[in-house]
Amino acid sequence: MAPVLICSHRQHHGVAEADEATIAEPDSVTEEQARRRSWQIFDLVNAAIALMDTNALWPAVEKGSRMARLNKKTNPVHMAHYVQLLIGVALEHLHAIGALRRDANMIHNSPPFTLARSAVEAAATAHWILQPTDSWHEQIKRLVIYLRQDRYDYQQVAELFQRIRGGDLPEDLAKKGERIDKVIADNRLDIRSRTDLKMTEILMDVDKTTGGSTNFEIYWRTASGLAHARQWAQLAMFRRGERFEIEPGVAAVRLSSDERLLGWSVETAYSITNRAMKLFNEACRAPLR
Repeated sequence: MAPVLICSHRQHHGVAEADEATIAEPDSVTEEQARRRSWQIFDLVNAAIALMDTNALWPAVEKGSRMARLNKKTNPVHMAHYVQLLIGVALEHLHAIGALRRDANMIHNSPPFTLARSAVEAAATAHWILQPTDSWHEQIKRLVIYLRQDRYDYQQVAELFQRIRGGDLPEDLAKKGERIDKVIADNRLDIRSRTDLKMTEILMDVDKTTGGSTNFEIYWRTASGLAHARQWAQLAMFRRGERFEIEPGVAAVRLSSDERLLGWSVETAYSITNRAMKLFNEACRAPLR
């Protein structure tokens, strides 16, 4: 089945009706089938990037919509801004995979997995924030968890710079904390002082909402293994080719990727990005009267 187009809000509020096609596992398609599916997605991502560059990708937040209410309740942060940021980062990483494969005509072993993993993380976080559609309170709580992690990470880097170069911490670091505290107070959130953003829990939660039809956690764990040069992931995923004897009893094996593995990365990252975009579009539309 053809992938779904992420498009302008002038075309059905930013996303076509969802075609929740099953992501093709590497062994279930030929290399040519995988290449065609990847090329389709690259075309759609290129179109989305072009729209994003002119700010035409994002739907208008309609009066009376859930997102209008969420923006008001998260002022001065505005939930829509951060959802757009996360989806935009996912699209950029997908675009980079297309540039490597189609424009540079390269199939690397690990880099496509690393790029797709980043796309999955960003899009899954956006999806996770929006997915409790029956509770605006829970959606805001999840946004706060994300914002707190963002501020914590910023503080760690700022303090490293301070130790090396001296000087004061950035002024906006304290302001970030003040804005987050205001959202917590305004919405009477019951939240621990330190709540980590855990990607494994996010992916497990997202997979659960699809009724077991997706395996984003499996992909993410595999891609993480490849990003960190874990031997189990390399030997499990890549084709073994020519052997080179290093010394008696010791040999090296050439490992290589292919269109099917690249296609698995592209389809997985695109699928979660498209699902997140669909949730965002639905949140931006006012309910029918």
